This record gives sequence, C-alpha cells and structure tokens, in this order.
Amino acid sequence: LAIPVLATVVAVTLAGWPWVPPPGAVGAVAQTLTSTLSKYGFPLSLWGTLLYLNTLNVVSNSTFSSILSWGGYLWIPAVAIASLLARRWFGFGDDRSVVQSMLLVTLTFLLVRGQVNEQYAIYLLPLLLIDAALWSPKRMRLFYAVSVVIIVATVTNNFLLIRFLAPAYPNALTLEAQLIASTGPLRNAALYVEGLAFCGLNIWYMAALIKERRPRGYGL
Repeated sequence: LAIPVLATVVAVTLAGWPWVPPPGAVGAVAQTLTSTLSKYGFPLSLWGTLLYLNTLNVVSNSTFSSILSWGGYLWIPAVAIASLLARRWFGFGDDRSVVQSMLLVTLTFLLVRGQVNEQYAIYLLPLLLIDAALWSPKRMRLFYAVSVVIIVATVTNNFLLIRFLAPAYPNALTLEAQLIASTGPLRNAALYVEGLAFCGLNIWYMAALIKERRPRGYGL
C-alpha cells in the first residue's frame, strides 16, 4: 500500500501538479484519483449487471449512482483482505506459493473492481499461463477461454477496433460514434454477456485456488 501511495505523491510533487483545482478549473490530482479509484462501467465487471439494468431502466439513475458511490471503492479493502488470506493460505515460500498468492489477489481485484478494461484483464494472463505451464496443465483450456473473452470484449468495447485507425483515418472516431449509436442496445447486451463470461471464469478459477489452500497455522 505504501509503495503506490508514496510513488504517486513523489510524481505529483515533482511534476508540480495541483492537488486541488483552482475555482472554475477541473482535472486536479485529487479529482482524478477519486474518479480513477471508483470508476465503473463496461466491460468485464460484475458491476456491469447493475449498469446493464440501468440502461434498460430497470434500475433508476438515483439508485445506480447511490450504490456505486460506495460500491466503486469496495475493491480496495477486498484486495487488502485477499492479500492477508493469500499470506495465510499460500504464503511466499516457494515459486508456486508466490504465483498462487498473486493469482488470488489479482482475481479478487478483477471480480470486485467497478470497471475492468482490457488493460486490467490481461494482468491475469501471465500468472495463469505460468500456473498452467508449470503445475496445472489442465488449465491451459482456461487460459485460452479467458484470452478469447478478453479479445472479444476488447473488439466490442472499442467498436471493431475502428478507433485505432484514427491516426491514418481522421473520421474514424466519428464513424465509431455513429455505429455505436445505431447498435447501442445490441452492443450493451454483448458487453454484459462478455462480462458475465469473464467473471464466471474468474470465479471458477478462484474456487479452484481456494481448494488448493494450505493454511499455514498463523493468524491474519
């Protein structure tokens, strides 16, 4: 916890960024950090269920905002608790224990985080690949399944990857916006299903890890 906090403070101080915006200004450090910590939305998040129901008007905007005003921060204590459990169940005494501990913390982050974009999702892949290659070869199918879900969600969220043509095709973002507007409900449904698939695979993997736990005999 201390490393990212101190690193952030040092970077902000050296760059001379304002912690609090002056009157009428936006984008100060405190505002940016708050937005990042509690950010929520599609794709690949369990919170996507709430967002999807909101797009269907099943959950009102007020209820949606009220729940996410505190729910968006749940990943912080969840990761801290997962770290303590990882130390208790697996420890860090050998290579496999380290990988199992990191997997437990990573899966917790991915399941509780308000928004899991493709950058976050791929944190899981190298750890899963190491686990499958060295100790659990049967999990290679899980590796392929998770990879496919991440790729499909990335293509859906960044609509057909059109936006990445923007440097060569200036109207790419306009075209993307038009396509998203014309396929909004279908795209939202696809993102929701992809998020459920990703979370389902992560829950299965976490359950398998918990079965491998080896309580080390000392408290949290």
